[in-house]
Amino acid sequence: MKIFLIGIAILALLVGLAALISGLLNKTCHYEVQTTIKATPNQIFPFLTETTYLKQWVSGLVDSQVIRGSGTEPGAVALMTIKEGDRIMKMESEVLEVVANKRLVVRLTSLDGPKYQGVSNYQLQEENGQTRLTANMDFELGSFFLRAMAPLFKMIGNKNLCSDFDKLKKLVESNHASTL
Repeated sequence: MKIFLIGIAILALLVGLAALISGLLNKTCHYEVQTTIKATPNQIFPFLTETTYLKQWVSGLVDSQVIRGSGTEPGAVALMTIKEGDRIMKMESEVLEVVANKRLVVRLTSLDGPKYQGVSNYQLQEENGQTRLTANMDFELGSFFLRAMAPLFKMIGNKNLCSDFDKLKKLVESNHASTL
């Protein structure tokens, strides 16, 4: 029994070491989330662009203030305030590309705490009165700490994104149902 427990401990150590090395070699974290919403793209798009709606489904988002340009045109920049536990973080969100009701691409940059930058690409595709919403996100991890913790961040990030997309789906569908 003692040898078995030692074997399990060694295996856990090797798996942990492999994850750490993988994280150190990987400077990017990729996330992909997809959901189908019973609404049209033009009913969903405002939930991706308007602060009032974003605060209802994006975890931790406290505020988003446009500081340059118009909120939905390329080059527009917003300062986002995000609360994670007791910590308040600031992020910059820059619109890179917009095709109304079809595609939104934004660059997110951390302004305090561990440094990272990423691009979020939202695609909306209508199918039979419903919309498939896909988010692809790639984040560059700037610090040794972030790269070392990348596997954990990826796991937590995917869980949070799935939860956020579930909230978004419920919010849009309940809003859509109330307008019928």
